[in-house]
Amino acid sequence: MRGWTPPVGAEVDYSTYVHWALLGYLAIQLIVLIPASGAGSTGETWLDTFTSLLPFLVVLYVLMLHWSNLERLPLEQLRYAKSTMGVMGLDFVVDFWVAVATQNQSRAISR
Repeated sequence: MRGWTPPVGAEVDYSTYVHWALLGYLAIQLIVLIPASGAGSTGETWLDTFTSLLPFLVVLYVLMLHWSNLERLPLEQLRYAKSTMGVMGLDFVVDFWVAVATQNQSRAISR
């Protein structure tokens, strides 16, 4: 949020907490997603795929602000943003693959 800054010296701590919470969420999501996708509808898997795209786009926006010198990120936050973008990109690819596989499976069953 523009203008908000964490307490002095706590920037890295906040970035670390958010980063590990995100990685934990993604691990749980991927562990649950693949077995549950067989029972879910194609609409649910596609919804999950595109909701994974939203955090990726938010981090990309923050990085674009940094790269265009509109906002400056400290080095540690820049590293976390880049790794988060990579993890979210990987999550999107896996979710997309699962959605396509689920859609193909439902088409094969309906024939």
